[in-house]
Amino acid sequence: MNASNSVWSALVDIIIRPGRAIAAQDQHTGWLWVPLLLLLFSMIAVWGYYFTWVDYEWYLADYLSNIELDEAQRDATVSMMSPTFSITVTSIMVTVMTLIMFLIYALYLNLVARSGGEEVRGFGNWFSLSVWTAFPGVLGVIALFIFLATSSTNQVSQFDMDFMSLNGLLDLDPKHPFASLASAISIFHVWSIALVGYAWSMLRNSSMANGVIVAAIPYVVIFGIWALFTAI
Repeated sequence: MNASNSVWSALVDIIIRPGRAIAAQDQHTGWLWVPLLLLLFSMIAVWGYYFTWVDYEWYLADYLSNIELDEAQRDATVSMMSPTFSITVTSIMVTVMTLIMFLIYALYLNLVARSGGEEVRGFGNWFSLSVWTAFPGVLGVIALFIFLATSSTNQVSQFDMDFMSLNGLLDLDPKHPFASLASAISIFHVWSIALVGYAWSMLRNSSMANGVIVAAIPYVVIFGIWALFTAI
């Protein structure tokens, strides 16, 4: 299969012709910094836009209504929070959690590949693949920008922005025990699993079914444990 001839064409190919991008990123692992930085900057940008756009007093009241705090904790939270504080904390969390997620997923793929024997790819290859197969999530960020920019009101909660998640279908109340879990499961997780499954079958000469199983296991384990602890 022909590979993408540049990192810029690979950014498009991973969405419309993934095989070309997967082949290219496997040969050019240094390219991973472009989709990684674009993902991080776009996520930080959309949350920065949200916290400066939203009616922050309304947002704070809505936020506090969905958590249990005593009066002292509530007063401390109100005095601490501001648009700048929310942007700073969210930017740090987005960056740290995204990098941790990619590192753990790459480590998992590397270990599974080596357990099968005859593996010539190193951790860097699997880290690159983890980043590239998550890049279509930037389309979700663009969708959020459009959603906010076309909203008729600036009193929009974070749960209102979950229209691309499982909770977008279930429409669970924010106080529902499974609301956070449902909001965490996104259509882009399914897309990423499909891409990793395809890449696994392509790079490892295995079946697509085997690749999807390998790709999905971490998600099933994480969300399954989350659901279990929520249920009990």
